[in-house]
Amino acid sequence: MVDAASNKKRKLRDANGDKAAARKATEAPVVVSRKSKKQKQAKDAAEESEDNFESGSEEEEQDEEEEDEDPEEVEANEQDVATAANDQDADLEIPNREALTLPPSGEEAQDFSQLNLSEKTMKAIEGMGFTKMTEIQRRGIPPLLTGRDVLGAAKTGSGKTLAFLIPAIEMLSSLRFKPRNGTGVIVVSPTRELALQIFGVARELMEHHSQTYGIVIGGANRRAEAEKLAKGVNLIIATPGRLLDHLQNTPFVFKNLKTLIIDEADRILEIGFEDEMRQIVKILPSADRQTSLFSATQTTKVEDLARISLRAGPLYINVDQTKEHSTVEGLEQGYVICDEDKRFLLLFSFLKRNLKKKVIVFFSSCNSVKYHAELLNYIDLPHADYVKCVATPPHDPSANWVASGGLDRKICLWDLNGGGKTLEIDNKGEVAEKGSIYALSVAPRIIASGGPESSVRLWDPRTGDAVTKFVGHTDNVRSILLNEAGDTVMTSSSDSTIKLWSITAGRCMYTFTMHNDSVWSLYSDDPTLGIFYSSDRSGMVAKTDVRGTLEDMDDGLSLAIAQEHGNISKILAADGYIWTATSTSSINKWPDVDTSSDIKLPESYLIPADEMASFAPGISST
Repeated sequence: MVDAASNKKRKLRDANGDKAAARKATEAPVVVSRKSKKQKQAKDAAEESEDNFESGSEEEEQDEEEEDEDPEEVEANEQDVATAANDQDADLEIPNREALTLPPSGEEAQDFSQLNLSEKTMKAIEGMGFTKMTEIQRRGIPPLLTGRDVLGAAKTGSGKTLAFLIPAIEMLSSLRFKPRNGTGVIVVSPTRELALQIFGVARELMEHHSQTYGIVIGGANRRAEAEKLAKGVNLIIATPGRLLDHLQNTPFVFKNLKTLIIDEADRILEIGFEDEMRQIVKILPSADRQTSLFSATQTTKVEDLARISLRAGPLYINVDQTKEHSTVEGLEQGYVICDEDKRFLLLFSFLKRNLKKKVIVFFSSCNSVKYHAELLNYIDLPHADYVKCVATPPHDPSANWVASGGLDRKICLWDLNGGGKTLEIDNKGEVAEKGSIYALSVAPRIIASGGPESSVRLWDPRTGDAVTKFVGHTDNVRSILLNEAGDTVMTSSSDSTIKLWSITAGRCMYTFTMHNDSVWSLYSDDPTLGIFYSSDRSGMVAKTDVRGTLEDMDDGLSLAIAQEHGNISKILAADGYIWTATSTSSINKWPDVDTSSDIKLPESYLIPADEMASFAPGISST
């Protein structure tokens, strides 16, 4: 009798599989210490954080049945519990790609309209002005829509960005990804510039979709990226190093990843990210994952990366195979044969004729680069390195000169009437390594400059002599303003502060701390700097009004009036609007906010009318 019951229970366990056995095991009461209980609770909390898109918790199982219960009744109860658990899992999990139903792929399509894409995606494509598909798009989009792995050989400019983004976005939309589901698509790009370019295209394509998207790249604010990832980003564009950093150190959901895209794989490997890519591929889930890899050249390392990242039997697409040259059409190439002693003269003549163009000159060694940079610096070229900023007196309509500053640590003054360079201020004697000019502002009788050395330097534009130096910031000086009188300087820094300096007093008069991130840009059209605008790396725009605050600027007003999605590199205010230029190559317009005396503020913010009248006659306070 006992043996029969035992056999029946064993058959029950075999029929339900490991899940039933595990569930049965959890039903047995276990006596644990308080320490073990706390450790188990911490472990459960960590697992719940990793799967934060799932809501609710499993109900506790009933106590272990008495040994004298009917085995058939036990079996029926076990089956009911298993069915309920499976139904709950089905409601919470993202469906497999095999369950994804997409419209016909349109393998012979020539136009985007023939692909039967979703209405939202087609609306975005039409808004971008695209109708005809390029070769890589015609051959790549249909198989990617069906979920196949693709190894593509296509050069930059062939249209491959749309080729891999459109199927990825269609997949996210069809599976109804939500922020709580975490990341479904990751695009890996070799450089920040290319990642920003892909991000711009993705933003246009997803304009009418509800899924979330973001970018994680080196040099950006890591903490802000981590916060966004924790909230749920369905599509991520990333550079390898920063992506690996977040995968290893940032808690966010990526177990539902369905698509991995590796763009310009040959460049990723050339610049030394081979180990990072191997770790990324190893960390990311491989089950039910579609991978597409694009490369302009097929090297041994690219083939190795494809072998570990793609599933067996990927589709190989080479759109350049039938072409005699792999160079993009419209790019001119040529060479000139000349005597060795005339090479520099030829180079100099070429640079002189192309001063308004971007030119990259390659030499055989670092020493040769340094030598020729110094040589060009002392001949006739205005700057031997990147020109970072230009400035002219803002409140002087009769000013006929402009100043420029560059990474070559020089400030040059130019005659706008055609006189050329009139003065050169060399910063090298003061700072040997960190004298680059990041910020520049000028007044009729003063020039203020700042850079990575964290100090503010003042110069006489008539002689080029150094006037004084202000020290107080703890990081790079990013932006500078001068008042009309030329006796007050306002500076912003990567240390998140804005400082107001008095030239006559020779010290800092006030430090503004309304920002929590690197302040990249300042703007003011107020001759006294009583009203100014500031923007930071996190995308916040602030307007500050310190008019009529007597000697205590704590009585002034600072308002956060806009929040961009990315870094703000420049800001401008005019005609009731604020214009922002972002690091994602977009320029946006925001409504300005009036901070005059009739604004409704708390009583503690207002200055009594008699004090206001004594300070600024003709201006009253409510």
